[in-house]
Amino acid sequence: MSGFADALARPPKPPGPLPPSPPLPPFPPLAPNSPIPAAYFEALPFRAQAIAVSMIQVPQTRKYLTTWRRVVADFSLIGGLVDLDTGNTSVKAPGYAIGCNGPLILETGQPVFAGGETRNSGSRPPNVESRNLFVGYNANNNTYTKLGTMFGYRWYPSTLKLQDGKVLVVGGSMNIDAGPALQYAELWDSRNPTAPTINVTHPDNYFAQMGLNYFPLLAMLPYGEVLWFVERAGAITTGTFPFTKLVQLPPLPPSFPFFTQWPLAAGMSMHAWRPDPDGVYRTFAFTIFGGTIRNAQSTTPASNVSATLVGRYCTESYICFEPWRVELLPDRRILGDPIVLPNERILLHGGATTGRGGSGGSYAANGAPRSIMFDPTKSTAQQRWSLTAPILFMRIYHHTACLDISGKILSAGCDACNVQLPVGYEGLIDMPGSATDFRLSMVTPREIFEVSRPEILSFPATISAGSTFTVTVSYPGALTGVVLATPCARTHSIGMDSRVVVLAYNLSPTDPNTAVVNMPSLDQPGVLMPGHYMLFVLGDEADSGGRTYSTGRWVRVVAPVS
Repeated sequence: MSGFADALARPPKPPGPLPPSPPLPPFPPLAPNSPIPAAYFEALPFRAQAIAVSMIQVPQTRKYLTTWRRVVADFSLIGGLVDLDTGNTSVKAPGYAIGCNGPLILETGQPVFAGGETRNSGSRPPNVESRNLFVGYNANNNTYTKLGTMFGYRWYPSTLKLQDGKVLVVGGSMNIDAGPALQYAELWDSRNPTAPTINVTHPDNYFAQMGLNYFPLLAMLPYGEVLWFVERAGAITTGTFPFTKLVQLPPLPPSFPFFTQWPLAAGMSMHAWRPDPDGVYRTFAFTIFGGTIRNAQSTTPASNVSATLVGRYCTESYICFEPWRVELLPDRRILGDPIVLPNERILLHGGATTGRGGSGGSYAANGAPRSIMFDPTKSTAQQRWSLTAPILFMRIYHHTACLDISGKILSAGCDACNVQLPVGYEGLIDMPGSATDFRLSMVTPREIFEVSRPEILSFPATISAGSTFTVTVSYPGALTGVVLATPCARTHSIGMDSRVVVLAYNLSPTDPNTAVVNMPSLDQPGVLMPGHYMLFVLGDEADSGGRTYSTGRWVRVVAPVS
C-alpha cells in the first residue's frame, strides 16, 4: 500500500494534550514612535480539541461549539466544545458529518448546522451523511439531533433567520470542492422542522454570477427584505416566499476588479445598524474586505482594497445606493474574518496576504502578521483604517473568531499554518510547527484595554420587541450608546445573521447613568427579531480608537403579547 493510501486507511489520533508553547509577552512592547495598535493579543492557557472550521456561541453561556472537517475518511471526532469560564475543552463524534456547514442560532437559542459533508467510514463511531440535513445541538447534554431535511445536498451553504421561525438556506454545492451548484435556495420552517422545505428561485442577476455559490452574504433589512450578494453581484428581494426581486445592487466598479467567493474569499460584513434621529432605521451598509484574482496561486498578492456599499430607503426607487466606495487597505488581505464590535468598529481578523483558500500551506504561502481595524464611523479614510499588534498565532484558513460577552474576541483554529514566519516578526508570532493549530487566543481592542469601562448594574433579562426598557450603569464618564449584538454563528469569513444594532435612548434627567432605551418599532421587524442577544453600553472615546464599551449582559428579545 502506498504511503498516501496507507495514511487514508489509518484513522488519525484525536488531538491529545499538547506541550505548552514557549512563553510570549501577551502584549509585545512597541517600537519608539509606533502607532498605538488597534488591538492586542493574548494566548489562553488551554487549547481547543477541534479546529474551528465553524464556531457557534451557545447563548447565555461562554461556551463555543467548534466543528472540524473530516481529516481523512475514517476521522469522526469533529464536534468540539470550548468553555471559556472553566477552561475545559472536548471533542466527540456528533453522529452527523457537520463539517463545512452553514451555522445558525434559532430564536429559541438552539444552535443548528445546515448541510455539511459526506459520512465518515471505518471503525470509528459513525457520522452519517449531513449535506442535506438540519442538525441541532442540545446544550443540556452535549448531543446532536437531526431536526429536518433539505431537498438539496449542500456543502458550504449560508443561512439567514427570517420572521416566524423561517430559515433561508442559500448556496453550497452537491460535491465537495466541485459542482454542480444547486439551482435553487430552500426555505425551512424551524417551528415545523420535519416539514418539507420549499424551493426558492435566486434573483436573476445573482444567479447569473453565482458560480458555485459558496457562502454568500445574506442579510435581513429593516422592513423584512433580504439582501443577497455573491462574488460580484447582488439583489434585494422580499423577505417571504416567493422572494420577489425588488432592486438590483449596483455592479462593483473597475477599481475593485477582484473576486470574493471561496476559495478566493474576501471577508464580508454588514455594518452596525444605526437609526436616524427619529429612531427609524433607513440606512444600511456592507463592506467587502480584500479578495483576489481568478487564478490566484499561493504567492499571488491578495487584494489591497475594500469596497463599501451604502443603501437607504428613498422615494425615488424604494432603495437608493451611494456609489461603491473603494479604499486602500493597510495591508493586502484574503480570508480575513470580519467581526463587528459593539462600538461599530469592525475587526478584520487573520487571513493571508497572498494565495487562496484551502487546507495546507500550499494554498496561501504568506499569513497576515497583523489584523486590520476598520471604523466606518470616521469621516476620512486615514481615520478609518489601522493595524493591530502582531497577531501572536497565525490564523490563515479554517480559523474563526467570535465576539465574546467580555467584549473581547475569541480566536480559534487554523489548518493551513505550515507557512514561513513573516520577516521581522521573530519572537512576536509563535508558529505552530504544523498545519494544524489548536491554540486559542483572545483579542483585546484598544478601546477596552487598560481603560475605565462602563459597568451595567441593572437591566431586564427579557425585553419585548417594540417596547422601552431601562439600563443603569456605573461609569465616571458619559454614557454614549446602547447596543444589542447577536451571538456568533460564523464560518469561512462570514457571519450568519450577524448584527450589532444601535438603539435610540434618552438619559434620565435626574441620573446621567440611567438610560431609557427604545427598541426598534414593530413596523421594522427586520432590525431585531426575537432571540438571544448581548447587551452592551458605550462610554467615552478611547483616544482615537473608538468608544469604550462595557462587558455584555445576556438578554432575550421576545415577541410582544398580542
